[in-house]
Amino acid sequence: MVNPISGNRSGEQDWSAISMALRERGVAVNTIVTFRSGQARELLLGADTLLAYDVLVVIGGDGFLHEVLNAVLLQDFSVPKPLAIVPSGTGNGTATSLGIRTAVDAATSLLAGTTSALDLMEVVVNDESRQVIAATLSVGWGAIADHDALAERTLRGMPMKALLVPAWIILRANTYRGRVSFVPHPRQGDIASGNLHARDPTSGRVVIDDTFNLVHVCNLPWIASDCLAAPGSKPDDGCVGILILRGASRLDLVRMFLAAESGMHTSHPAVELYWATEVTISPTAGPCGLGNITVDGELIAPVSVDIKCRPSAVQVVQGLPAVAAQK
Repeated sequence: MVNPISGNRSGEQDWSAISMALRERGVAVNTIVTFRSGQARELLLGADTLLAYDVLVVIGGDGFLHEVLNAVLLQDFSVPKPLAIVPSGTGNGTATSLGIRTAVDAATSLLAGTTSALDLMEVVVNDESRQVIAATLSVGWGAIADHDALAERTLRGMPMKALLVPAWIILRANTYRGRVSFVPHPRQGDIASGNLHARDPTSGRVVIDDTFNLVHVCNLPWIASDCLAAPGSKPDDGCVGILILRGASRLDLVRMFLAAESGMHTSHPAVELYWATEVTISPTAGPCGLGNITVDGELIAPVSVDIKCRPSAVQVVQGLPAVAAQK
């Protein structure tokens, strides 16, 4: 499945070279190029589509992968065939986390044919729709979600977008009122108690009720090829990382955005990183509104969402060793 307009629009050309190499080795390839949003979902809806194939290759960015994944997902939250990714989007966080940074990496991985497990996130939207969404990458609320919304909806295609969008987000420095609660993963260890870290005696959840600059729930270490949001996260570790920033100044935001490329932002005193198996984000109305919520960079309604880690839900074609993917 090829999205020819993702990122720098190189996907179709990249896949042409990769598919030629596969055919030379006797691999049968069926290529479908999509031309509009939602077309991949229409073509792939239902797992029966994949029965004739050994692997489904997705050529595009994280948004296109998100669309394809949700089209082939089974009711038990599994995917019937392995997925492979050829990164040609803007962020490419999923591919980067799997050690696939370039089309050459993707070709090498496909020819090797080694697969590994990837956790998914089950996201339930708590509005009238009760929509259930599968996510590979992240669920965001606050600054990073605002960044995605502005970049993809308002300033899409604008020159110098990569500089303008972060500058605007930092200048606004919006904060959002709400509650984050989660079930800690065993790797979390002890969490300091206090009025912002209450324990719900019934559920055992940790509850943080406060005003936030951002909350970002990460299934993978890299949420973009230049943003190591959750260092220490692994594709199949059975938990998600919760990145929280609160009480931050504009200067703190600048420092965090600059340090995120190396993962050093987690050493900043305004940054918190927790490990959990289940998370609920519940925005409440405030001076800056409810804020944006995104799933794999795609906007959804700004309502309460429940997030659950689904361990080893899908097999993916593995790239370079995980240590290489984390620089």
